[in-house]
Amino acid sequence: MSFFVITFDAKFLPFALLAMSFVMDGPDSALTQLCGLLAAHLYDFLTRIWPTFGGGKNYIFTPQIVRGWFTASPGSVQSRGFGHAVQGSGRTAGAPGSGAPSTTGASTGVRNAWGQMGPGRRLG
Repeated sequence: MSFFVITFDAKFLPFALLAMSFVMDGPDSALTQLCGLLAAHLYDFLTRIWPTFGGGKNYIFTPQIVRGWFTASPGSVQSRGFGHAVQGSGRTAGAPGSGAPSTTGASTGVRNAWGQMGPGRRLG
């Protein structure tokens, strides 16, 4: 990655931005950004890395009301500039891992625009 006149690995970009903040805005601004960088890494460690790979428990939970603001309801359709996105309805009868016998076309559990189940084939 190239940042102004120096070249370095992309993993060092936050530190390059921190150094630029120190040079351009002073040590107070750099200290504020450093606290944000440390808080973000600590949150990522406590909510994703430690419970997944360390066998620990996630003690930081998102309140249900906040989760409701940002998650789509099952089966809802969101219009986007490049098409639409359908929120899956979770595990349904015949879905992989549900324990129910599979029916033709019920592998994805997502209904298409005509109300029928898709074949569940991967693209490419």
